[in-house]
Amino acid sequence: MFALSGLKIVQQSETMVIERLGKYSRTLHSGISIIWPIIDKPRQIASKYTFEDAYGGHRSMYRFKSRIDLRETVYDFPKQNVITKD
Repeated sequence: MFALSGLKIVQQSETMVIERLGKYSRTLHSGISIIWPIIDKPRQIASKYTFEDAYGGHRSMYRFKSRIDLRETVYDFPKQNVITKD
């Protein structure tokens, strides 16, 4: 069980940041990697996302993941007023 906890499989288009004793150690790219389970830990990355609930209100939640998705992401920003010198 101890040996399996040190085996990390990172999928294509993902990456994982590894910290050794709380400091940055290395970045794992796609493939199979081995880490030391006691001293190495994947960094948890917090991402905030907003969604509309069933009542029409906007809610924000945080999601913690140890893997970073490298694919392109489309964000829909609300309309903003712009002042120009035209």
